[in-house]
Amino acid sequence: MAAAVGASLVVYVNPDLVARLRQLIEQNQGRLAELEADYTALRQAVSVTQARLFQALEEDYGQRDLLRLRLDWRRRYLDTLLYEGEEEAQHHEQARVEAEEQLRDEYARTAREAEGRRVLSPEETAEIKQLWRKLVRLYHPDRYAAEPARREVHERLTAEINRARDAGDIDRLREIAGDPEAFLARQGWGALGPGAAEDLEALERLHASLQGRILELIEAIEAFRQSPDGELHATLTDQPALFAAIVAEYRAGLQQEIDALTAELDAVEDEILELGV
Repeated sequence: MAAAVGASLVVYVNPDLVARLRQLIEQNQGRLAELEADYTALRQAVSVTQARLFQALEEDYGQRDLLRLRLDWRRRYLDTLLYEGEEEAQHHEQARVEAEEQLRDEYARTAREAEGRRVLSPEETAEIKQLWRKLVRLYHPDRYAAEPARREVHERLTAEINRARDAGDIDRLREIAGDPEAFLARQGWGALGPGAAEDLEALERLHASLQGRILELIEAIEAFRQSPDGELHATLTDQPALFAAIVAEYRAGLQQEIDALTAELDAVEDEILELGV
């Protein structure tokens, strides 16, 4: 509502509308916190299933990926040998050795991570939900659209809050919630400063942002459940006794890949030998 007074324009804001917007924002934040916590718990559970599969099939996956890598580099070696000579080809051979070592390191790191994967407890899920809801209510960057510098600080903080939520990192969320200013100082990201003025425009923007995120998250959860990893997790949750049979099925498929890659690599090695190298 606005009225002209002399040469000035005086704007009146309906306090009932502001109060209603704040109520809707609070409801949306609660709904979003529920969805985010459920999504985090689902992804954690699926990652545990994937870790179990990796641990059961680590040797098979490793053999297949090593063959893939070796075949790629030996083909490069052969092509370079044919068109540029042995000296240039040796550069590819050295690169192959280094790439294989890097692959082994990656597998070792993945194996360590798989050992630490576990499903979040209901208590942990509830705490993540509570902490995330509290933090995003306080530090959502859309509240600072008119202040670019402060918005950037809040975007960084919110991104870290979301990363910790996605990883199930309760300790990180507790650290931020305990003293956000100190956390920002340790990261060198600046300071929060005084709270934002909640004018009507800022509240409407925040409300729209939350509604959009809720819809996006509902779609993301459904897509994740329907993904191959999500469906496999659901199957094993309902029928855990199937795990051994699924491992055997995966292993058979991997062995077929290994046999085919071995045959291709042998053919390339034969071509290299025919060149007398």
